[in-house]
Amino acid sequence: MNSKQALVPLFPTHPGELILDEMKVRKISQLKMAKEVAVQPSFLNEVIKGKRGVHAHLAIALENALGISAEYWLRLQMQYDLSKARAELKQIKSAIS
Repeated sequence: MNSKQALVPLFPTHPGELILDEMKVRKISQLKMAKEVAVQPSFLNEVIKGKRGVHAHLAIALENALGISAEYWLRLQMQYDLSKARAELKQIKSAIS
């Protein structure tokens, strides 16, 4: 599909939403998950709320904690970043037109 024809989600899904979903299904608290992935609880909370992204070290820690590949988490982050950037560019183009 041509990038000009690509559909851009109105609200892209941040990987943090999926981390939260996994925690709920597995009944893991944010405090316990933060300890398992060796980050501050406040940092994990910011990721879950979409204020921070998933970086390589966190992706590997999530892989170890949840059994979901680091590549999966990094692909989600990349897709989120691209969708967000495309939506922003679309808004800018609309404002200029």
